[in-house]
Amino acid sequence: MDLSKVFAEHDETLLYIFYTMTNEEIQYRSAQELGRRGWLYNDLDQTWSVTRKGGSKSKSKKPKQPYAMGNKGEENTELSRYKFDIEQWRVVEFSLSEYKQQENQPQKRFDDLNSLPTE
Repeated sequence: MDLSKVFAEHDETLLYIFYTMTNEEIQYRSAQELGRRGWLYNDLDQTWSVTRKGGSKSKSKKPKQPYAMGNKGEENTELSRYKFDIEQWRVVEFSLSEYKQQENQPQKRFDDLNSLPTE
């Protein structure tokens, strides 16, 4: 199955595939692509999050390069933390306090996981 056109789409499209097409190969492959784009999967609350330059939560097909946590990036660049909120079904920005709470929870790139999350 050629998924190159699907993977060229917005992060939100990949998140939709991940949450709606459970236990299918496309779910796993969309998770791998999200991981390649810098998204991290949280095992405890089964959500995805990403750190990016402030204001980069754009709808562009080519997402801006993610930054590693703790990396200040370019001079005078603010880093923002975003997560996909399942209840609101959209990408939302974390508050600093919420980010600190999430910091101690297990987050990893999905391609490092051995199995898909179970419901």
